[in-house]
Amino acid sequence: MPEFSFYVTPYTQVAARVLGLRCRVGVSRTVCSLTELHDAYREAMEALRQGGTESAAQFIGDLAPAVKGGEGLCKRALEAISQHYREADLSLVSLSGMLDVSPNHLSACIKKYTGETFINILIRTRMEAARQLLTDSPLKIQQVAAQCGYTDQHYFSYCFKKYCGESPVALRRRLEAEKAGAAL
Repeated sequence: MPEFSFYVTPYTQVAARVLGLRCRVGVSRTVCSLTELHDAYREAMEALRQGGTESAAQFIGDLAPAVKGGEGLCKRALEAISQHYREADLSLVSLSGMLDVSPNHLSACIKKYTGETFINILIRTRMEAARQLLTDSPLKIQQVAAQCGYTDQHYFSYCFKKYCGESPVALRRRLEAEKAGAAL
């Protein structure tokens, strides 16, 4: 792909010299049909994200094999889930929009690299946060539900019981009984 660097590099240099702006360009592999353009776009965006900060063209072929695949995308997705799990409207579609990939591609990458589905990871993240809040804070269950991305307290309680094996109220009662027993 070096033949493209001849065409791309002058533009990055002109942007730096004339406009005083750093310009980075992500370049994908060559494609032969229109049906491959979506994959080429994703590759170019991945090359752009993974490239350095200097003005340059970053070719997908220059990146390490692990960066080319979905592992980097999966890591970014997991980071985004841990940052946004409190948002009630977080979904595979909204997450894929944040990461600039298709929902199907994101779902496949997450499943391939974690062995879990997006929804299972989101529920686990929310339930672990809920368990921590129920254990360590005096917040009402409705407040815990809201802080974990649930708008409906009853649905939150249903999910919590399904995930943890006991309801939020039962967890708190058990913890209080354990504290009282330890105090004696």
